[in-house]
Amino acid sequence: MPKFTSIEGLFNQAEQSVGPYIVDEEETSNIEPMPSNPPVGFNPMTNPMTGTLSPQGQWSWNGVSMAWVAVETEGNIGSSELIVFQPEKGIDITYKNPIVNNDSTEIIEDRDGRKKLGTLTLNNRDFWENINFNEDSFQPFLIEDKETVKTSVIKDGNGDDIVTKEINSTIYEYSIDALPFVTNPNDGDEIIRVDRYWDKKINSTEHYLATEGKINYYIYPRADGRLESGNIDLFSPRGLKTSSGGKNRFTTYAEGPEGTGYYLFKLNWGDGSPLEHTTEPKLMEGTTLLDHIYEKPGFYTISGVIYASYKGEKIDAYEQFETNILLNASKNYEFDLYNYETFANIGSMSDNSVLIKSTLNTIGVNPITKDASRTDIEFIDKVNDFDKLELLNFINKISSTILTEDFYSFYQPYNLKIKDLSNSTIHNGFIDDELFDTFKDNGLNNFDLATTKIYKGVKPMWEQLGFESDDSDIPTENIYWKNIIPSDYTFLNKSGITIEDGDNPLSGSRVPRIPYKEVIINQDDEQIWDDNYYYPNLPKLNRYGIFVEEVNIENSYGIDTAPITDLEEADFNLTLNLDLEQADTDGIIDKTNFNTLEYIQDFKLLIDDDFRIKTNTFLIPDGIEKNKDEQAF
Repeated sequence: MPKFTSIEGLFNQAEQSVGPYIVDEEETSNIEPMPSNPPVGFNPMTNPMTGTLSPQGQWSWNGVSMAWVAVETEGNIGSSELIVFQPEKGIDITYKNPIVNNDSTEIIEDRDGRKKLGTLTLNNRDFWENINFNEDSFQPFLIEDKETVKTSVIKDGNGDDIVTKEINSTIYEYSIDALPFVTNPNDGDEIIRVDRYWDKKINSTEHYLATEGKINYYIYPRADGRLESGNIDLFSPRGLKTSSGGKNRFTTYAEGPEGTGYYLFKLNWGDGSPLEHTTEPKLMEGTTLLDHIYEKPGFYTISGVIYASYKGEKIDAYEQFETNILLNASKNYEFDLYNYETFANIGSMSDNSVLIKSTLNTIGVNPITKDASRTDIEFIDKVNDFDKLELLNFINKISSTILTEDFYSFYQPYNLKIKDLSNSTIHNGFIDDELFDTFKDNGLNNFDLATTKIYKGVKPMWEQLGFESDDSDIPTENIYWKNIIPSDYTFLNKSGITIEDGDNPLSGSRVPRIPYKEVIINQDDEQIWDDNYYYPNLPKLNRYGIFVEEVNIENSYGIDTAPITDLEEADFNLTLNLDLEQADTDGIIDKTNFNTLEYIQDFKLLIDDDFRIKTNTFLIPDGIEKNKDEQAF
């Protein structure tokens, strides 16, 4: 990517946002340059050197390297169908070649279901009166009595009704492109576009720079790309709009009489913040660089209008534009629905938690019965697509059988690995189905931890518990550490102990004829547990029910200094060792200093007024039980 050296330099650095596929310079080192003024109707499917169709190829145009792939051919003039393949932007379409289809640019097939990123000049510019109308005040934004360019409704090459304007100068033939970006300060201010899908593993640096926070936004003009029928061909090359030897047309027009220039009007950053440049449109020049701070990650659509005016007397031309961007979640983003690839979840998650119940409720699933008969993706239709993916990914971790086909159809395109022309993976997808059902049926309740540890490699349980040898790890051995009696066992499950009906007494205070039970203990029996269970290993009972033998507890149950109960264990292979000797959960640390800890309490999920997912719980630290006799090791 180019470096950010000056604002003016961005004009020639910015590649066309959508359209011809861009390749690296080293891949096009032997390509002849294309003439600076391509013929009218020039198409990326046509070889610029010969004017005939090539099945595939590359060329360099205005210093930008491009490539194309043809599908169907029609003689040697051109293809009837064109492909635009920009997987880094979510674009993989086939559309009609307007040259051989009467100006139709109809999209025939869309093979990438993800949100399309980049900047588009809207095909239908609409009437100025509609654009200028303020729905809040029921008044125009711009109230000066300005004459507006003459417009009319026509059928374009796609058969759609669009508003066309009267053209009396090439100054007023333009389209809008934009470069939304951040910079990498560790690499000479390299430009990182935010209208890209950056994978967190493959492009980790770019991914974690293109996050919530401040972004830069550079708007600049290109040729209009309008066909004779009025519709715009966004996907063919549209050269930079220049004059005076290649200068930005925004700059040169602003050098005219007072009030002359291209103006930015009604800028909407797409995050619910107030519209900008409504009553006072902003004069655009080649040095104009906008910026905005986004508080949350997500997909955003930046929109606005660029109009041209001579001396400010009237609206001579106008075009509407939209820029779709994606801001990833930074590592410090405060809200994350367990969207980790590697993590240790200590304590697990219960289906009875407020989090799970409120999450299921957002899509209409009964949080108690898990009945999904009334669920519908329309319940979250207005929710930011970024939050939708987070939400549905989390629900699949709760249970992969809850979501219906409609939900699957939405997130499936984001669940795929995306490859480029060389068949190299450029994005691993947002959702990993290997993590589905992660939290299913794994809740733990009412327990206290005294220690939590993770080791490199394998530390066998016999060693954890302090046994002398690995015999205690063999299930077929009697002293296997897990060979514990079931919870419903009693002393009657030991051999040599029985209950019999008692005889009627012949003397004493007991009234005859009242039956009773008598415990019979055979003190000569080994008194072993039924089904060969071993633990608890208890002393033998005499006939009076009194323990009469001692048990070698040290050899039977490990040692007191076993790692599982040693809070101060020193082991080279120890990679996580929680320090719970704190007053509350905010103080918990990892004694090894290898890990970052996050204590997450149960919280409620809801959709706010801006249709973003948020927590609705005031989180305060929990106290920590310090009595080790009350804790589970």
